[in-house]
Amino acid sequence: MHHLPTMRRYILGVMVAGLAHACGLAQSADAGGDVRTCGGVAVSCESWGGICSLQLGCHDDSVCMGTARACSAFDTNMSCLTQPGCRWQLTGVCDGTVTPCDDPAGFCEQLGCTSRSTCSGTAADCSTFGWADCANQAGCMLH
Repeated sequence: MHHLPTMRRYILGVMVAGLAHACGLAQSADAGGDVRTCGGVAVSCESWGGICSLQLGCHDDSVCMGTARACSAFDTNMSCLTQPGCRWQLTGVCDGTVTPCDDPAGFCEQLGCTSRSTCSGTAADCSTFGWADCANQAGCMLH
């Protein structure tokens, strides 16, 4: 019977954690029944550069700009094949159609294109996360 109060606290803590999670509250209870909350300061979207999909509330605004180098500008087989859309002809010329820089299908790999990685939005506040998701938001932790 000595462990009964501890067991009751544990069960109560688990019930509180379950209800808090089900209700979207950012709380949990540890084995001792102590309630924990998700806190901290979420890392801002601007800090992520082009990999901001890792932070809830942020979105990628990266752009590819410039002018893709024309196939006719390449004079060797090897250099021709480095440009997506170009192919070397047996006649010794490079031809084809390059993908424009702003075409998402080009992945900004074309010579002459430059990528600018930006991230915008508002990172979700730590207090909005439950105990199970708290550590998934950079800057947030259980307290």
